[in-house]
Amino acid sequence: MLKNSDVYIEILEFAQSRGMRGICYKDFSNKFGKYKDAVWLSVVGDGSFTSLHTHDVGVGIYSNYFVLSCKARFRLLEFQKLEEEKRSTRSAIKLSFLAIFVSLVSTVISIWIGKAQLENHVKIDPEQVSILVKSMQKSSLASTEFQRSGAITKTAVTPNIEVKE
Repeated sequence: MLKNSDVYIEILEFAQSRGMRGICYKDFSNKFGKYKDAVWLSVVGDGSFTSLHTHDVGVGIYSNYFVLSCKARFRLLEFQKLEEEKRSTRSAIKLSFLAIFVSLVSTVISIWIGKAQLENHVKIDPEQVSILVKSMQKSSLASTEFQRSGAITKTAVTPNIEVKE
């Protein structure tokens, strides 16, 4: 049974759990206490139960066995579906808040890393610069020789780089 649920829902769930065995007033009073007489009369009177009248048992709401009617069964199913949807919604809301939190944390970390990279000065070793300039000059010379051979008709622009040693 559901925590803090309505007495009516508890009664419907109890009747559903009994299945075709049905429930009688005695079962009901053992389960829910005699103080719920008005609830028993209401549930039996509103059509939530269908009588399992047999000829050997006296007819009446206190001596007959009852099972859930189709209408009551569908009400119970709708209630259970609604409760499941509430649980799913709560779960989805929790996951969405978690996703937003992760997104915010990753944004803050990304900003922090970007700022740290901007504040650090990049130091280039003079040897690395000279190696880079020499390799660019060599590729520029190779490109010029390739153009002189007539393979390319366009004029290549060679960078004007001076290496100071």
